[in-house]
Amino acid sequence: MGEMLIETGTQSDHKFTQGFHQPILKLTTIQDLQVDLLLEIYPNPATEQLNIQLENFEPGYSFQLYDALGKLLLTEPLLSSNKVIPFNSYSTGLYFLVFTKGDNEKLKTFKIQKSH
Repeated sequence: MGEMLIETGTQSDHKFTQGFHQPILKLTTIQDLQVDLLLEIYPNPATEQLNIQLENFEPGYSFQLYDALGKLLLTEPLLSSNKVIPFNSYSTGLYFLVFTKGDNEKLKTFKIQKSH
């Protein structure tokens, strides 16, 4: 989208000006497929570490950490109801923490902000 081409000047002296283009917008949807996954994630925004506490832990849960561009940074199984992710090596920005069960069945997605 942008402005249309505009003609200025007289018949013999035509000048054309052009509008600006809007940036391309990308939309991200976050869909929770299972709402009975009870967990806490803190602090958010994170600085040094990110804590995960599951209230209803079951074997077979795992998580994936993605950056804002969708690059997979970390994937691990959850072996207990408490997990600490070291966050000090990550750059300031936006991350997505996706919880899965079994054969990559997505359960819940969290948006995590990393600050300095």
